[in-house]
Amino acid sequence: MYITYSDVGNFLNITLNANGQAVVNPIIEAIEAFVERECNRKWSNDNNDITEKFDGNGQDKFFVQQVPIASITSITVDGTPLAATDYFNYKSYIRVNWPLFSLPQGVVILYKSAATSIPKDLKHGMIQWAAQLFKSHDDAGKVASRVTTGAGISVDYITKDAVPLFMEQLIRAYRVPNI
Repeated sequence: MYITYSDVGNFLNITLNANGQAVVNPIIEAIEAFVERECNRKWSNDNNDITEKFDGNGQDKFFVQQVPIASITSITVDGTPLAATDYFNYKSYIRVNWPLFSLPQGVVILYKSAATSIPKDLKHGMIQWAAQLFKSHDDAGKVASRVTTGAGISVDYITKDAVPLFMEQLIRAYRVPNI
């Protein structure tokens, strides 16, 4: 879990009671799942080995999902381990000394990620988005806006309720592309 109901309450400068927590916790879970899916990565890796499998189709570079790469535990090709001197950690990808050919999913890479906590700007964006959704809860998720004309006439309208622009920009910055 990257953010908590307390983070959302602190952002809104309120203390969430049990009812508020019951509303905000599913919002937080949905936002976190959305961010992980759209960024194609996780940040709470707890320093455990991560295993990823690749087809060895003659490439010598492998782009893993949980970047930056802290260390490479091992690389095997069809069950045969490579020597540690045969591959190099470039933090955002791994390069081997020669093109690898294998059975489908025959290249197995075990590594540790240095991404053990979510970046502060992304965490704040998630908190802000959860707070916005929580505040609009009484309006069934609709965000109302009001425009007042010079003649004293006010018009209320419903705005598009989607991913906020600030979150789209943050997700774009931290997205790991599928290769």
